[in-house]
Amino acid sequence: MEYNLDKPIQNEQEDLLNRSEFAKHFAKDIVMLSEKNNFTIALNGTWGSGKTSLINLIKNEIVKLRDYDEQVTSYPIILDFAPWNSLDENGIITQFFNSFSSNFTKNKIKEFLKSSRTQFALNLLQDLPIIGNPFKILKTFFDRYLKEFLEKDNDLLSTKQKIIKLLQKSKYNFIVFIDDIDRLNNKEIRLLFQLVKAVCDFPNVTYVLSYDKEIVANALSNEQTSDGYKYLEKIIQLSIDVPDPIEEDFQKYLFNKMDSILAMAPDNNFDNNRWSYIFRNGFYSYFKNLRDVNRYINAALFKFPSYKDILNSLDFLTMEAIALFEPKLLNFIKANKEILCKTSTIHEDRRKKEVEQLRIECKDISNNFELLKFLFPYLNLDAWSAGTVGEFNYYNRYKSNGRICYDKHFEYYFSGKLDNESISRKDIVKILKSSDKTMTEKYLNSLTNKSFVLFLQYLNGYLKDGLYQDEILSIMTIVIESSKNFEDLSGLFFVGKDDWMFGILDDVLKSKEKCYSWLRKLFENSNNYSTLIELIYHIARNTSFYFENKNKKESVLDEEQISSLHNVLVERLKVFIYQETFLNNYKKLKFIRFLNFKNKDIVKKWIDEQIKKDENIITILGLSTRYGYGEGFHRFITYSFPFEQFSEHINIEEYKTKISSFIKSVKFTEINDNCKIGLILFVMPKNGDEPYQKEDINKFCVENHINFVCKDTF
Repeated sequence: MEYNLDKPIQNEQEDLLNRSEFAKHFAKDIVMLSEKNNFTIALNGTWGSGKTSLINLIKNEIVKLRDYDEQVTSYPIILDFAPWNSLDENGIITQFFNSFSSNFTKNKIKEFLKSSRTQFALNLLQDLPIIGNPFKILKTFFDRYLKEFLEKDNDLLSTKQKIIKLLQKSKYNFIVFIDDIDRLNNKEIRLLFQLVKAVCDFPNVTYVLSYDKEIVANALSNEQTSDGYKYLEKIIQLSIDVPDPIEEDFQKYLFNKMDSILAMAPDNNFDNNRWSYIFRNGFYSYFKNLRDVNRYINAALFKFPSYKDILNSLDFLTMEAIALFEPKLLNFIKANKEILCKTSTIHEDRRKKEVEQLRIECKDISNNFELLKFLFPYLNLDAWSAGTVGEFNYYNRYKSNGRICYDKHFEYYFSGKLDNESISRKDIVKILKSSDKTMTEKYLNSLTNKSFVLFLQYLNGYLKDGLYQDEILSIMTIVIESSKNFEDLSGLFFVGKDDWMFGILDDVLKSKEKCYSWLRKLFENSNNYSTLIELIYHIARNTSFYFENKNKKESVLDEEQISSLHNVLVERLKVFIYQETFLNNYKKLKFIRFLNFKNKDIVKKWIDEQIKKDENIITILGLSTRYGYGEGFHRFITYSFPFEQFSEHINIEEYKTKISSFIKSVKFTEINDNCKIGLILFVMPKNGDEPYQKEDINKFCVENHINFVCKDTF
């Protein structure tokens, strides 16, 4: 990482704001000054406007003039004086004379000091109001330090005249650059201007004073109890403002710096269209000068390596600008997470009221509420009403793009860490770009029920943005196979993992030829039979292959292809249902029901073989029990039994009698709870299509002297 050290540029090659032409004119004018007296020029500019960089360009141009401009007959000597190096206000004069005298030979230095110019300056300053006393101490120091050079010549006016004559005879002019005056404190600023005006007003010397005019004028006003601007007018003969950068050049500088950060992003998730809105609606207003840009880039550059794998690059860069330039707005965002990250569907009027209230509260601290609308879609009422933002697929895009409007990403920006069930975009992209099947399986197996669904939502979001189609298809076989290790989460409006997987397949399998060949291979090799059944139902949903469908729509596969996939699955299930572990599979009934659609003969044969043993039919009855949830004043478990399916293959009444006898003869403690519930439900009076509740089962057991208590494990 290369941070911006806020160092001034040194030459024309580094000039990104195209100020070199201005520097050339300035240099030529200052060198060609016909004024032989002392002349003072002010170069005015705010902090960060590039004053020092401009001075460096001007000095370079002065040096060049000697080589290419015939009009320049005398070459000036350039002196640099940096008053802010002083540790105290008295040191300013010391520094100045050291800087000036260093341009003479050693003998000249001695002659310069022996002339008592320093003595003259100190004696004069002692007589000035306010600051005189500190210089009595400084004069004592100078007397001691310059003892070997100074003679006992106290005619200071005569000495000053000698200095003036010496400078008038000199073939050289002096240009003294004094930069960063606005970094001094108020007393030091006043002292410096007294130095230039009253002490060092020598001929053939031009001063270029660089400062923020407002800061210096205020400092002079505070020190003098007079108008600082008028005070400057008495000292400054020519005042020039640092030229404002051309907006196009300034933007180019900002964009180049931002591009250096974006080059580290793991993938190209930078939305140029959204960026244009963000840029115009507040982002650009944060940057007044190059220093603002450099401070911002440094702050973003420091955090970006840690955040780039989780957060959307544009959202991160925008939040960093808010954090640096509007910390109060950042705190406002942090305090309103519940609204800003909201995705639930609510009434339009309520949403408008919430957003308007937030706008009113924001108005007291910032004018950039419009900027927030492009970070948090909930605030964008027009886009929400038009259906261009919102939940479900849009929300998945926010997740996969690392958008800060997703609550987990919001928390990550402020805390720097994800919770245990969140996942990283970096890990997902790494999986998608890898051909290592083992690595993909290992990653998927490390997920929880919740994070597996989140993984599917990320894939869905990538597809909605047109990203990684081929890569996602290449891992979907492994994803489907691994999905059998995860349970669906329950919740209001919850979309199960199979639905997410099928939605992904709908997006990546839009070509009929590609779709059929890929699905054929999947159905021939995957052992996740439960998902394969749900998948073929999904594929056939627009046909009447399984269920009556009066409103047929175009299907990605025709019925002949669906029939082919069905037959592949049936042949594999014919083997699977006779495996020893099948009766213990809690989804057993789902497989039998699927076969029963078009292959009743297979189901009939299988049941006939299973019921030859009492323990098999008991297991079948127990594991075939369905349960769900009812809602009233409280939530409760309900149970049901698929009589209609069993009645197609066995004599229900005959088996009711058989099971009733079994219940009276066996110890129920030897049977697991699922089988107990199944047996009881099978012999209970049919309750229409309504499921039984726990209370119904308990009542039946009591009335029939069955020593059984159904445990509600919810």
